[in-house]
Formats: sequence, C-alpha cells, structure tokens
Amino acid sequence: MSLFSVPTCPICEQPVPGPRGQDPNISVNRHIQNNCNDKKQTASNICHQRGCNAKLLVPMNCSDCGYSFCVKHRLPVDHSCQPPQKNTSQKRPTASSSSKRRNSKQQEQELARLTEKANHNRLTEAEQARLTSLRRKQRKSSCIIS
Repeated sequence: MSLFSVPTCPICEQPVPGPRGQDPNISVNRHIQNNCNDKKQTASNICHQRGCNAKLLVPMNCSDCGYSFCVKHRLPVDHSCQPPQKNTSQKRPTASSSSKRRNSKQQEQELARLTEKANHNRLTEAEQARLTSLRRKQRKSSCIIS
C-alpha cells in the first residue's frame, strides 16, 4: 500500500489533483497557468466594516480610506472613515505641478458632470457617493487658513 498525497498550490492553497505517477510539479504549473485564483482576491469581496460580513456584489470603494464597503456602509459617516495617516518622518516624492493641475482639472470636470446629472435626478448611488467626496475635497482645498 503506497501513500499518495495531493500537492497544494502555493498561491491559492487549494489541492491540485493529478494523475498517479506524474510529477506533481506539472499539475501545479498547469493549475497556476490556467485556473489559479489568488487567495487575496477571494477575500476582497467582503465589507470592510467591523462586524459586517456582507458579500459585495458591487463593491463601493471609499475615496477617503480606499477600502471596499457594502451599500449600507458605503458612505464615510457610515463606516467611521479615517483616511490613512501620513507619516511625517518619511518624505515621499510629490507629484509634479503639471500632474497636480491635470488631476485637479479632471476632478473639476467630473464634479461638473456629476452635478449636472444630480440636477436632473439621474445619479446612481455610487455617483452620489463620488459627488459627495468631490465636494468635500473641493471645500477642503478652497479653505485657506492664514
């Protein structure tokens, strides 16, 4: 009686069956090339709110903190949003002024487009959340403290 063990994929940690007598590396390589799903991808479809395990058919990404939430927790006030804290001890390179202007111009255009849709009551929930986020960013950037 010989013991036969099924190899496990190092990426998704799923068993990879193969024919007896064949090198298990061949089966694992074929699995990785054809139908391997990364383990991290499968876990990302759950609401990030503590205590909520709702599966996300349509993830709502928060523009402030970057996490995915269900419809119930999609707004920053609903999930006690705290943007990532910036580490002041390590300086990161800043974007060039031209790319900042381009991003600002794109945000202004998106804000105008979403505002126009809102005036005609044609916003989806995701667009409503994005419009709120853009308006909040616009208020922060226009507020100058001397």
